[in-house]
Amino acid sequence: MEKFNICAFGMQDVESLGITGTVELALRHVDPYKRRAIHLSFDIDALDALEAPSTGTPVRGGLTLREGIHIMEKVHETGRLAAVDLVEVNPGLGSERDVRTTVQAALQLLMAAFGHSRLGNMPRAQELPLTKGATLTTAKGAAGTGTGAATATGAATASKDG
Repeated sequence: MEKFNICAFGMQDVESLGITGTVELALRHVDPYKRRAIHLSFDIDALDALEAPSTGTPVRGGLTLREGIHIMEKVHETGRLAAVDLVEVNPGLGSERDVRTTVQAALQLLMAAFGHSRLGNMPRAQELPLTKGATLTTAKGAAGTGTGAATATGAATASKDG
C-alpha cells in the first residue's frame, strides 16, 4: 500500500478520530487541493452486520448506518462526487427481513450520496430567510446525548422581536 500511496482507515481510526475526522483525513489524502472529481465506492459489508446482514462478508463491529450515511453526506458536500458504486448487497443471502434491512440501508446510503438530508432536506440555519427585525437562534447539542436529532444536528428557529 505504501508503494501506491494508498491510505487505509480501520475501525480503530473511527473510534479514535471519530467518523468526521476519519472522513476529513481520507478526503485530504485523496485530493489535498480539492480539485479532483471523486468516485466513491462503498462496500456495504463495512456496515455492522445488524445494519446490512445480506452481504457476502457480514462483520460485527462495523460502521453504524448513521456513520455510513455521514460518509456519504460528507462526500456529497464536497460538490465533487462524479460517480458512486455500492457493492456487496446480496439479496440471495439471509431471510426476507435481512434482505429488506440491507436494501433499505443501501437506499439510504445512496440517497445521502446524492444530497438527501436526514432532516428531510430542511435548509441549514444560515439558509433560512429572515424578515426585517427577526433574529436567528441556533441550538447546538452533542450527538448521542439523547436529546434528539434536532439538537444533535443544530436546529434553527427564527423569532420576530416584539
